[in-house]
Amino acid sequence: MNSESGLRSGATPPSLSDLKLLSDEKLMVQLRGGINDALAVLFERYNRLVFAIALKIVRDRGEAEDVTQNVFLEIYNSMAQFDPGKAHSKCGCSNTRTTARSIVSST
Repeated sequence: MNSESGLRSGATPPSLSDLKLLSDEKLMVQLRGGINDALAVLFERYNRLVFAIALKIVRDRGEAEDVTQNVFLEIYNSMAQFDPGKAHSKCGCSNTRTTARSIVSST
């Protein structure tokens, strides 16, 4: 069994239905193990929340969409540093605020 992804070598990756049942932390472990559909599940769970936070800060739908995309890209790019033993904020909400505020301050 691969401790990173929880899959046995050569095992079939989990289906989207199975992934939807996992906690956020377990989805990150799956993502770190190469199961990219885990990011799709996280996006499905949190994209509206991330977009709403971004829109409230930047007050522009296009820029809020850019913030949302950047937040999920950051999640993907930082998966190698994910530590399942640490407490994590809900899927990028603090990253959303930081990214959105940097856009506002640069305009």
